[in-house]
Amino acid sequence: MIITLFINVLISVIATNDCGAYCNDCNNGRCISCKENFINIEGKCVYFKYIMPNCQIYSGECVSCNYGFVLNNGSCIEINIPNCVEYDQAGTCTQCIIGYFINNKGLCQSCPPNCIECMNNKCLVCADKYYLVNETCTKGDIKNCERYNSFGNCDTCSFGYGVKNGMCEFCAVKDCQDCSLYDDCLLCNGGTKQLFNNSCQNFIPIENCKKYDIDFVKCLECEKGYYLEQSKCFSCPLHCAHCNSNHCNQCNDGYFHDGKMCSRCFLKNCIKCSSSDACEKCKDGYYIYNNTCRKKIEHCKKEHGLKCDECNEGFYLTTDTCIKGVAHCLIHKSHDQCFQCSPGYFLTDNYLCSQCHSSCKTCEGSASFCSSCYNGFIGKDSKCFTCMDKFCSKCTIDRTYCVECESDAYENHNGVCTSCQRDCIQCDGYNHCMYCYNDNQNKTNYSQDGVCLVQENDKKGHDWKLILVACVGIIVTFMVLVGVFIFFNNKYPNWISDCLRKNNWRYSVLPSK
Repeated sequence: MIITLFINVLISVIATNDCGAYCNDCNNGRCISCKENFINIEGKCVYFKYIMPNCQIYSGECVSCNYGFVLNNGSCIEINIPNCVEYDQAGTCTQCIIGYFINNKGLCQSCPPNCIECMNNKCLVCADKYYLVNETCTKGDIKNCERYNSFGNCDTCSFGYGVKNGMCEFCAVKDCQDCSLYDDCLLCNGGTKQLFNNSCQNFIPIENCKKYDIDFVKCLECEKGYYLEQSKCFSCPLHCAHCNSNHCNQCNDGYFHDGKMCSRCFLKNCIKCSSSDACEKCKDGYYIYNNTCRKKIEHCKKEHGLKCDECNEGFYLTTDTCIKGVAHCLIHKSHDQCFQCSPGYFLTDNYLCSQCHSSCKTCEGSASFCSSCYNGFIGKDSKCFTCMDKFCSKCTIDRTYCVECESDAYENHNGVCTSCQRDCIQCDGYNHCMYCYNDNQNKTNYSQDGVCLVQENDKKGHDWKLILVACVGIIVTFMVLVGVFIFFNNKYPNWISDCLRKNNWRYSVLPSK
């Protein structure tokens, strides 16, 4: 009843003639065939997403479903298999979440305890601090050990410890903060210590040095405005950016070398000049013409002399100016007619540019006649269909096999694209992250042994937010109290004296002077 009422409302809204604006063939107020992406319901055309929101429509019929749905009798039914993350076209689970496997019923069953990867209830990979013994995960008992090998020996120790004979010992290298093997330092303590030849040595910084040698003893490159001589950095002449011991090679912006020194460039709107009357680089909004800076022609993409050769997208070139033309047009036929549209748009019959369907990268003639598709879609019969694999960027024509995974996903042992671990932006396995995501706010993520770890940053800079919230709370409370007082005072003018009288309080008013 509710669905019927909803459809009738939609029909009344979209109808603009006897059969509606989206009807191709109308007979006595009843539509015989609808336009693309519209479905014929009782002689009226209804947009398919209102009726079948998860369908890919072709010739008025549902031909495929969005990811997570399966086609059944012309409709899309949601797949609901607990703990399943990947499905095939038939709605069968092909990949479970970490710690589950697909049993003989096609459901996701939990792996044995402390197991993160298994097959047919037999463990293949154990969780950290456990190791595999006869297909069972056994808890390790080595102190400060994070990961074990298949023999029960420690493979990776906690931060500050290194492996020695299968056990974990404190890093033996003096002033070492972390090590892989107990005598192989990876990171020295902060301050002036630097790692060199597996030892942490004192580091004495060289003033104005930008880059050091591997020993952190000699300077290889100085900061801007300084030159290197005998591993020391000396200041360049005034207004000089790069120099050697006896000559300035490059002056700062706004200066030029006159043969003796860096002199100020006085050419208007010029930020870099080669002589007192020749500009090399103008400030934004200006271009070089006859060694001077001329103001750019508005909306011009490419100038030549004092005229514009090419306008920006959506603008039309007249004699010497750019006027607003057809939106999203690359090449104009006239100021109100387009010849070639921008990518993602197609040329209509009246020479305007209209946007392609959201799945089309480029299209021709109509919004849904795709000539190329975006990543994650595959082209078929001039349509773009989503790949069955959720994390796939390129797939085969039948959409069932992935050719290339997304950048933040990897191909698992079943050939299915699986998302990398949390905070990882590129990996070659779930526990093998190569690059971690950094939010640059209150935490920094870094990869250690293929896992993204979180390092909390200084939060003092965020204390003002707490203070601001507290202040706002106090102000709001005060305003509420003032509002209550005004309300009572208006409604009961004598409420204060009545209250005091009832409580037998005496008061007097001091006479005015």
